[in-house]
Amino acid sequence: MTVIEKRRSFVIINYSILNQNFPMKTFFIICALFFSISVCTAQPFWQEVPSGTTTNLNSVSFGSDNVGYIGGNDSLILKSINGGETWFPLQTTGLNLFAASGNIDIIHVEFVNEMEGYIAVNNADTLAFYTGGIYKTVDGGVTWAEDYTNMCSAIKTLHLDDTTGYSIGASCFGGRTITKKENGVWSNNPTYLSWNIEYLKAIDFFDVNRGIVGGDSALIFRTFDGGVTWDTIDLNLPLFGQNGGSILDLQYINDSTIVMANSIPGKAYYISTDNGLTWTQEGAISFASPRMKSIAIVDTDTIITVGAGFGGNQGIVYSAHKATNYFHEQHFPTGVLNSITVVKNPLAIAVGDNGLIISNKRTSTSTANFPRGFPKINIYPNPASEQITVESENMTQIEIIDVLGRVVKTIEALGHSQKTIDISQFQRGVFLLKVYFKNGQTICKEVAVF
Repeated sequence: MTVIEKRRSFVIINYSILNQNFPMKTFFIICALFFSISVCTAQPFWQEVPSGTTTNLNSVSFGSDNVGYIGGNDSLILKSINGGETWFPLQTTGLNLFAASGNIDIIHVEFVNEMEGYIAVNNADTLAFYTGGIYKTVDGGVTWAEDYTNMCSAIKTLHLDDTTGYSIGASCFGGRTITKKENGVWSNNPTYLSWNIEYLKAIDFFDVNRGIVGGDSALIFRTFDGGVTWDTIDLNLPLFGQNGGSILDLQYINDSTIVMANSIPGKAYYISTDNGLTWTQEGAISFASPRMKSIAIVDTDTIITVGAGFGGNQGIVYSAHKATNYFHEQHFPTGVLNSITVVKNPLAIAVGDNGLIISNKRTSTSTANFPRGFPKINIYPNPASEQITVESENMTQIEIIDVLGRVVKTIEALGHSQKTIDISQFQRGVFLLKVYFKNGQTICKEVAVF
């Protein structure tokens, strides 16, 4: 599906929590890193789906609710015709996936409908310059033809509709490059955003006029006139320059709110509420030191990011439900997760190394309950300095856990639908409140003490 079609399926998120007038010291407490959070549910949100391969899978895209495609190393393309429940390898023709540097991998997949799609090819490990390009199919991935976008190292496409789109990557004798497609034809005059040997790696558009791109180094570029002109925003993030960091994904949530995934270890994502001018980190993750690669927006207010954790040895998926502040973190030893997409809201599928495919179909997220079927819970006031009240049905026990992972208070709650807890002796900071229920489920929520 095209990006505009996907955008129409979402309702604008209410970010009122970001606009509350907390005292400044409380604001800093809320933003503090809570780094000892573990998976706080009694059942996994995400389940592995058999792929039939151990080849690294790099990108996933669905052209409809039922038909999807995955691109992987060594020319592998997987296809599903049942919404991602099962996958089979495609036999293809027309792809030239060999270069002097060796086999070329499929690093990006984008399907605008069930039959028409695009792939980008390059070396998945090195992104070699002067190598790779874009291929197009109109018969569901069976036959492919090169779709030259007037840059020799194009690595990603994004289509706003059937005839309008963008390709990003790097030019042969320059750096970050964008080419626009209008009326089904790629422009002969790409836009060069630098002359350094660097890539653009992330792109998203909110509508036909408003778009954003980013890539190597801490620079993003914005357009408000459909790609005619682009401005430059320096994120001023020293870690990018020190560690060779890259912006790997950008996703609009509404006309001014954007989420970013990048390769620098930290929290789950960066978020901007002023069209990319300023950014803050969100998403407290445990000791995984995540490097997030890809983003999906599910329902109307759930941000999901996937990537690598624990030194790049495991896959990690993080879900944050903005309206209620619920969150979930899950690890996959099978391999690093490289890409995620929304199939049919709220169903999402992610893919990664060693043939890893995961789906949230069994316990898809929901705005009413996150995840679906979990008890509703109300905690107030939050932030607080003297006491908090916890309200929910069928509670058995409540634990308060500090940033070192220690249980600092345990409250028996069996038979109570409301418990008031004294926190006046707690030091200022962020704590994890963990609530146990009769059915074995648990819910975790952050509480700020000031």
